[in-house]
Amino acid sequence: MAKRSWNFRGQALSLAQILTVVCPAYVLFGYNQSGLGSLTSLSDWVKHFPEIDTVNTTGAQKSHNATIQGVVIATFTLGRTILGVGIGMLSGTVPTWQSECSSSKNRGKHVVLDGLFIALGYMLQAWINLGFYQYKIGPVTWRAPTAIPFAFELMLMVSIVFLPDSPRWLARQGRVEEARASLASFRDANKDAPAITAELAAIESSLEETARSASSLKDLLTMGEDRLLYRFGICILLQFFQQMSGGNLISVYSTTIFESGLSLGAQTSRLLSGGVLTWKFLSCFISFFTIDRFGRRFALIVSGTGMATCMLGLAVATSFPNSNYTAQIFSVFFVFLFNFFIPIGFLGANFLYCTEVSHPASRCYVEYIDCKSLALTMGRTLEDIDLIFRESPSIWATVSYAKQNPGNDLLGTEDEKTRFGHEEKVEIALNERVSD
Repeated sequence: MAKRSWNFRGQALSLAQILTVVCPAYVLFGYNQSGLGSLTSLSDWVKHFPEIDTVNTTGAQKSHNATIQGVVIATFTLGRTILGVGIGMLSGTVPTWQSECSSSKNRGKHVVLDGLFIALGYMLQAWINLGFYQYKIGPVTWRAPTAIPFAFELMLMVSIVFLPDSPRWLARQGRVEEARASLASFRDANKDAPAITAELAAIESSLEETARSASSLKDLLTMGEDRLLYRFGICILLQFFQQMSGGNLISVYSTTIFESGLSLGAQTSRLLSGGVLTWKFLSCFISFFTIDRFGRRFALIVSGTGMATCMLGLAVATSFPNSNYTAQIFSVFFVFLFNFFIPIGFLGANFLYCTEVSHPASRCYVEYIDCKSLALTMGRTLEDIDLIFRESPSIWATVSYAKQNPGNDLLGTEDEKTRFGHEEKVEIALNERVSD
């Protein structure tokens, strides 16, 4: 049975998908990822966990406690097994579901919103922690902030049952009529419209190709006609760059960086943390308005160059003693500037790239591993992108091949797609007459 969709169609359905599922899913991602970073210096936290006190200790003891603190936080996070599995499943399925439901025209903007909502989670965590920090003492300073995400979880649990499945997933399960209805709902068209018939035919054609291809985790390490290893390698490499850039570290431990690293006051550090994460959230809108206009590769080049420059400046500024007020100002400046550049290419767009270039049969596997990738993909259907990887002369020529074939549609031009849908229906009608 097809899922209910609140009778929304077209843009209204896409908006409901974004606000009731995508938003809470990625706010939870950001909030829970950064939730513990600013709590480690709270007096009541230290009272409950004295072995990880880095505020009231110095020298070797502080270094020892800092090491234990990292292990304890990791253990504390791993201890929330259900939460971890849930966030992992969301980060793997939501962007895949979202990209498979979006049109090629709006897919970039829709999926880039994932990064914006992650930044929103970071921002909410910073200001909520600052608000409860005003209590100064008592478990409310850290227990309440860790309980607030339940509101987003409840919204997610209630909303998801009313939204339709991905038409590509439904078609893959052999539920073609449900796939047609889902596709028509997202495109706000009649399910028998030629455009819907053509797009569904393209999806089924792509699925027929992938049915003969590899579709397991092991097969990601093979090349073959579909060049799975090449695609997977791009994802792994880009994810490596994203993680090693320090973006997550600065977001999660921004309060600790200001308080312990730059020796700023506790209140000042939390205000700056809230400010820098709010700035990061606002900077995400740049990617939203540019990702489909300038392309993925350009965004990544600008983002990576900017982040590298900021890290170089931050390394120089922090090499001076903490008593150097000018150096502290420049350190804070480079932290803010870093959080301006990272959303342009390495936050949110990551999920988009992964779902775009991954092989249809292994898309969920790659996204679940949380890999990211890059390609010239704007304005193309997912089936077109898969075809580019299969038909390019070599792995080194994929980008140039994509540039040389800007209209490389799986079924050709829109006129050809319409004609295909018409011919398909005529053929079905003739077969029915013959059978009669």
